[in-house]
Amino acid sequence: MDAQLTAKFTNDLATELSKLDSILLGVSSSNKTQLLNQIANHIVSSGGKRIRPLLTIAIAKLFLTDEVIMNKVLMLASAIEFIHTATLLHDDVVDNGDMRRNHITANYVWGNKPSILVGDFLFSQSFEQMVKTENLKVLEILARTSAKIAEAEVWQLDIVGKLDLLFSDYIDLISAKTADLFAAACECSAILANADEKQIKSLRNFGLNLGIIFQINDDISDYFSNISRLGKKAGNDFFENKITLPVILLLEKAASDDLAVIHNLLAAENKTSLDLTKLLNYFEKYSIKEESYAVSNQFITKGIKNLEIIPDSAVKGMLFDLIATYKKSF
Repeated sequence: MDAQLTAKFTNDLATELSKLDSILLGVSSSNKTQLLNQIANHIVSSGGKRIRPLLTIAIAKLFLTDEVIMNKVLMLASAIEFIHTATLLHDDVVDNGDMRRNHITANYVWGNKPSILVGDFLFSQSFEQMVKTENLKVLEILARTSAKIAEAEVWQLDIVGKLDLLFSDYIDLISAKTADLFAAACECSAILANADEKQIKSLRNFGLNLGIIFQINDDISDYFSNISRLGKKAGNDFFENKITLPVILLLEKAASDDLAVIHNLLAAENKTSLDLTKLLNYFEKYSIKEESYAVSNQFITKGIKNLEIIPDSAVKGMLFDLIATYKKSF
């Protein structure tokens, strides 16, 4: 996401974000164990863009300024962020990651067992925050979304190295793993803000499309960005045998005489940086970076259309800018 846009989005919602950070740090603390406090503070304070809770707050502000309901929206935003943060802790253990957002991962500092257990703690705290919204539909949506995220993580393990993965399966996977939480954030916030049914559905779809774009761009960046921009090692997906959009498109486009070499590169057990360089050369040969961004652009068009039903306002403009910033021209 564009850094200037992120800064503007954050600045416009600075008051709510300050309250949110206080909630996150307060709810994730323990008077029983300093280890939990250290790990929770490490992951919460490293924060990142806070795109999911920012989205939650912005959607509510499309419809209301009522302080009582906004307090419930902040509870929802904290629940969303705790679900996301818990999955990060678990993901870093599964992936044996040592860097995220240019910070050393918790599992690298404290080990896998404490990271998993603190992830469980934050996940359980998310449900406590959900209850504070006092809305059974919200609880139902977030419970279902949490289950889908967990299922998707197992599914991703099951298809590691699967070179015949379909594009449709990839979209299903990233929807469940990433985009459904964006969708739930938008849908639940719209419900709390008393939007009508058509608006709720459109905003859910907006969140879903934004989440798909977010993950696609992350998968593109894994191959085409440097470590300082990524905040983690480049080429991780290649070395972890994850089949993402650039690889799917390459396997679809490559000529038969190149395909055997590409298959060997992807299937190799002990991959090297030279293997990654060879794969990147094939990406360049078949314009895979441009092809991948073209797919992303299709979802951007859908997301922008989802906003048409929403009355014009400064907040709607922020949401439009948020999704449009991903659009690439060639």
